[in-house]
Amino acid sequence: MVFPILIVAILGFILGAIVVCIILSKSIKKYKQQSLTDELTGLYNSREFKNRLIQETERSKRYKLPFSLLLIDVDKFKDINDNFGYKAADKVLCDLVSKIQNQLRASDLFFRYKLGDEFVIIALNTNIEGAKVLAERINKSLSKEPFLIGKQQIEVRITIGFSDFEIDKPEKRIEQEAIEDLRRLKQNKYRLI
Repeated sequence: MVFPILIVAILGFILGAIVVCIILSKSIKKYKQQSLTDELTGLYNSREFKNRLIQETERSKRYKLPFSLLLIDVDKFKDINDNFGYKAADKVLCDLVSKIQNQLRASDLFFRYKLGDEFVIIALNTNIEGAKVLAERINKSLSKEPFLIGKQQIEVRITIGFSDFEIDKPEKRIEQEAIEDLRRLKQNKYRLI
C-alpha cells in the first residue's frame, strides 16, 4: 500500500514542478517583452532599437542590402504638454504612432526613441531616396486627418532626420548622422518662423 501512495506523491510533485515551470516561462516571456517595448505606445524601445540596428547593419553588410533610418521628432510637443496636460499629450503620441504605422510596410521596424517625443524607423531594403518618399507619405497622412484633444482639433507637425547604411559605416555613425540631420533641420525650421 505504501508503494502506490509514494507513486502518487512523486507524480504530484512532478506535476507541480511542471506547472511552476510553465508559469515561470510565461512570466519570463512577459517580462522580456515588457523590457523591449515602450509601455505607452507599444512600440519597441530604444534598447531594442540598438539591438536591431546592430543586427540590420550586419545583415546589410553580408547581403549588400540598403536600409535607412528616419529619426522623427514632434515639433513643439512641449507646448501640447503644457497647454493640454500630459494625458492629452500621451494620447497625441499614441494617435501619431497609429498614423505613422499605417504608412509603414510590414518589413519596416518602428521604435520609440528615448522616452520623449522621438521615434525612429529602420526602413529595410530602402535607400535614402526611398526613405524621403516614406517621410513625405507620413507627413501627408498627418495633415489629412486632424488630431483631437477632446473636441478641439490641433495640428501636429514632425521633423524627420535621415541616415542610410553604407558598407564602411558603423551602426553608431548611422544613428549619429540621423541625429545630426534632425538637429540641423529643426534649427533651420525655427530660424524661418
